[in-house]
Amino acid sequence: MTTIDQGLLNAIRVVVGEAVAPLGEKIDELTERVDGLTERVDRIETEQRAQRVLLEGMSTRLTAIELRLNNIDDRVSALEEYAEKLDTRTSQIARDLFEMQDRLDQATRALKRETTFSLKEASRIQNAQHSDQKKIRDLEAQIAELQRRIDAIESGQAGRAS
Repeated sequence: MTTIDQGLLNAIRVVVGEAVAPLGEKIDELTERVDGLTERVDRIETEQRAQRVLLEGMSTRLTAIELRLNNIDDRVSALEEYAEKLDTRTSQIARDLFEMQDRLDQATRALKRETTFSLKEASRIQNAQHSDQKKIRDLEAQIAELQRRIDAIESGQAGRAS
């Protein structure tokens, strides 16, 4: 083998060392930057985990809210159906009441006519009754007169027959 010149080897080492030294500084700088990036990535991962937990909680709450909204929607639908039934029934009742009012109005008018007629008839009957009572009194007086005459005739005939 050939002999290596120690001086040459030292010179090469110095040249290589000087050439590599700036690279070492750059590597140190890059290492520091990578460490900084690693710390930032670790912080971001930690924040993402915390955000993931928050998002999962929000998702759970949104699911619960969605279930409640579906329940409310079902109740609103049921109430709307009930309201439609009530509206239909109320309309039916209103029509029935209007019909009853018409019948009541007709009955009231008929009652008024009949009452007016009855009052007129009662007045006419009362007047006729007074007239009839006068006739009855006159007839009773005539009967009493006839009875006196009959009694007088019978007493006159009884006196003659004795």
